Amino acid sequence: MKRNCILYVDDEVSNLRGFKSLFFTDYKVLTASSASEGLELLKENEVDLVISDQKMPEINGVEFLMKVAQLYPDTVRIILTGYSDLEMIIKAVNECGIFRYMAKPWNLDEMKLTIENGLESFRLKKENSFLVQQLQENNQKLEEKVRNRTAQLDEQNQLLKKLNKDKDDLIGIVAHDLKSPLNQICGILNLIKLKPEINTNGFSQYLDLIDDSANRLRNMISQVLDINNIESGNVQLKYVDIPINELFDEVIRLYSPGAKEKKIVIETKVKDDISIHCDRFYLVQILENLLSNAIKYSPENSNITLKADKRPENGNISLSICDEGPGFTEEDKKRLFTPYQKLSASPSRGESSSGLGLSIVKKYADILNSHISCTSEPGEGTCFELVFMNE
Repeated sequence: MKRNCILYVDDEVSNLRGFKSLFFTDYKVLTASSASEGLELLKENEVDLVISDQKMPEINGVEFLMKVAQLYPDTVRIILTGYSDLEMIIKAVNECGIFRYMAKPWNLDEMKLTIENGLESFRLKKENSFLVQQLQENNQKLEEKVRNRTAQLDEQNQLLKKLNKDKDDLIGIVAHDLKSPLNQICGILNLIKLKPEINTNGFSQYLDLIDDSANRLRNMISQVLDINNIESGNVQLKYVDIPINELFDEVIRLYSPGAKEKKIVIETKVKDDISIHCDRFYLVQILENLLSNAIKYSPENSNITLKADKRPENGNISLSICDEGPGFTEEDKKRLFTPYQKLSASPSRGESSSGLGLSIVKKYADILNSHISCTSEPGEGTCFELVFMNE
């Protein structure tokens, strides 16, 4: 067990020898005959208690203990004096923070008791400092845990908000996209009702369109409502080779009744015999949204053009749908692909618009790793271009 270290400072050598002989068995005793020697010993040793005589040649005991208090504030300080000086005692207490004042010559039993009490005070002070330090460290750890937990909760709340937003967006997408084939079915049925003279072949054609729309509706329900895949980003893509001419014909056929009703001519311009390796479902959804918007916003007796081009310099495939509608302002273009945005243009016949179509196009274009862009001027029509990079 480590012994306590005591420093005894006195300019009388006989006093130093006497003190050391009395206490060296119980403590590690250091002695110094001057304040400067005492300070050197304090630098070189871990001293728990200092006893100093008041009357010394260089500086007195109070001045010495003041320096000790400044340099080693935890060390217990005791002062000795051969005469009663109330002013000195008060100064020692106030400025040195002394533990005890003792008169010379000191009594052995009193000195033992004073040293024991002083070292006990030192031990309690050390324990208190250790406990305070432990408390501060524990508080810091607790605060860190609270900060981490708060950050985790904030992150979870942000994730929940995002998931809720994604679900809301999904509901909007479902409502928007499922409406399209239903509207087509209703439109075709209305045409059949209005034209009882339709011959057998014509009637069969309309039934085929209804059947196609119903199958698409069923396919969309099974794919678009796959919430877990969409939220986790695990969308399962099925890549196949799709002839562009066939793709354009499929999309145009579904929307031709609405176009004919507004006397809109839809034409295609496909350079060479181009095919694209892509997921058919999402690509059809993009083209349907763009063509549906083009018909909705185009005036009567106008033209819509579907173009496809394979760029010779890099092999990129470009699909575009251009109309002669009202176009977009610069402010519109900034908000073009943001959900629920009502832009400056209005459907030419007052058709309903949820403001979701173009945001859906952007979402699906991202899923297919393609780039969607828009070229438009107010009053001069709009052209949406979808570019697939050649990998």
